[in-house]
Amino acid sequence: MARQIINNGTIAGDGTGEVLFSAFNKTNDNFSELYSRIKEAKVVVTAAQLKDLVANPKVLIPAAGANKVIKLITMTGFLDYGTVAFNFAHDLNFKYETSGIVVYDGEKADFNQATDYYFEIDKTGASGGPLSVNEGVVLTTLADATTGDGTITIIALYSEQDFS
Repeated sequence: MARQIINNGTIAGDGTGEVLFSAFNKTNDNFSELYSRIKEAKVVVTAAQLKDLVANPKVLIPAAGANKVIKLITMTGFLDYGTVAFNFAHDLNFKYETSGIVVYDGEKADFNQATDYYFEIDKTGASGGPLSVNEGVVLTTLADATTGDGTITIIALYSEQDFS
């Protein structure tokens, strides 16, 4: 749908502008289109999965399909500490599933602490780079943690760019 412009008239109250019913229908249509373009993925990563990320990266955003690219907007996460801290020796990586292109490289120290922890990965401020067609985004690392019993919940906001 193309953006719908509301006719405000020439001068306030001159009767040449659009009636409120029609104007607010256009407003609702414009907002509906914008909101439909942003998608949300919420994924809980268990302690067992966090200790096996090298062999089994956790899918955060599924592949979009042929000629489509995932455009990451932001990711917010919550580490629910549990009772034993994680001991990641390497950063957590957010990568494209097949090509391995890094979307964002996290900070390991944040996940090793013995407390609940919220974090944000704002892709708009992160470094750019090549995008991969028809690939999902996964969470992985270079070396698995051997301790830790908490979970991480990640909420990703993204859009699918269709180049068909």
